[in-house]
Amino acid sequence: MLTRLHRAAPDGPLPEVLTNPPPERRRWVDGEDKAQERAIVRVLDAHFADPDRDPAALARAARGLTFPLHGRKSISAAARRAGADRAHRTGLWLVRHGTAPAEVMAGLTLLVAWLDLSAPLVPRAVPGEADAELVRVLALDDSCVVAALSVLRGLPDHLLWVAERSRGWERVLAVEEICRSAAGELRHWLLRHACDGDYLNHYFVRKVAERADLEGAMARPDADDALVDHTGVLLVFLAESGPSAIVLHDYEPARRVLAAHAAHLSRQRPTWTRYRRTLLLLRMLLADDAEFPTATDRAAYAAVLDRDDWRAVARAGAAAEDAGWWGFETVRALGLRPVG
Repeated sequence: MLTRLHRAAPDGPLPEVLTNPPPERRRWVDGEDKAQERAIVRVLDAHFADPDRDPAALARAARGLTFPLHGRKSISAAARRAGADRAHRTGLWLVRHGTAPAEVMAGLTLLVAWLDLSAPLVPRAVPGEADAELVRVLALDDSCVVAALSVLRGLPDHLLWVAERSRGWERVLAVEEICRSAAGELRHWLLRHACDGDYLNHYFVRKVAERADLEGAMARPDADDALVDHTGVLLVFLAESGPSAIVLHDYEPARRVLAAHAAHLSRQRPTWTRYRRTLLLLRMLLADDAEFPTATDRAAYAAVLDRDDWRAVARAGAAAEDAGWWGFETVRALGLRPVG
């Protein structure tokens, strides 16, 4: 079912109807339903106690169960008791042939157990390409995303595929998974595409900035437009207190990153999007009651926005906004020349 829905929109997230957890799954989020956890352990132990029982029997036994969004130690231990080979074979069968969420989640749980059991023996066991392509579609569904991302760990192309098609909490989880090994193409993506503007980006912006070494990237004289623009988005989220109480002055390299970003911005072509984003950042910096940022920290940005070419872009953009556009007040507060 998930694969069929994905084919209808291959470059986007799954339909919204699939990304709202039902009441029984919300109980797992709240940590209330221990009975289901015990039932899952019993089903797994009973199945693997019989060495001749085939995967279809586990699929039938798992129907009606509700697996947790995040793993549970008791469930992971039961999956590992199956042994690496049987966990692998059974997990793949369930992922390939499961027709209900519980069957697929049982398969993903077993594949995660297989990877854990294989870790001491090989650098990193990975699913085959065809199975990885199936698992990454499952990662677009909220009920499977955590386990599916664990299976895809170490497969950068597939992790990026998921992240680029995720939204909301699924995107948060995908970006956090990518942050585990933010090197090479993963680091490149994090620095340019991690934020999609959703409020939930607050949950990972600090991690992206630190794990992807935002400071080092912005220190380069050849920083490209995509990096500079996305850094502006990161700074806006860092400057705004979010659900994780993230504020810019708690980010140690903040002043250096701000200075580097302002310097790169001054060399970019002025656009309404860049002007508006920078003014929003300055508005948030003005609202900060802490000693940081100071007027000096804001001066480089103000100098860019007060240039004639940037003011011309702002004038045209502001004319298309409502009469009560918030930017006029910020322009006055910064002591900039009026744009309209």
